[in-house]
Amino acid sequence: MALLVIVRDHPRDIAHRYAIMSLDGQQIARMKYKDRFEMEVAPGRHTLEGKNELGKRSEIEIAINEGETVVVHIGGVPIGCFSWFAGIFPPTPSIVMKVGEGWESLGEQNWKT
Repeated sequence: MALLVIVRDHPRDIAHRYAIMSLDGQQIARMKYKDRFEMEVAPGRHTLEGKNELGKRSEIEIAINEGETVVVHIGGVPIGCFSWFAGIFPPTPSIVMKVGEGWESLGEQNWKT
């Protein structure tokens, strides 16, 4: 077996709404800001999907080897959300995901899903 770890820790996460995570089409977690989720998975290729409660989603493909631990950092980040800045509607974040080390290694990148 292998270990999949998901950490919701993006520094620009709006800490609003759940991130609903699915692995290979099966829901595995509902995560709030600063939540950490771990599960054993079979080695091989998997599709990890993240979406917020309003349905915006993104997905990544991950490959996990036998005995390996793969850490995926996620965040609920508003992308192109003018209405939030204008104060018209609450933000609708997109779920961004990054495999490996944390967000600090990418500096001030404009996050995309």
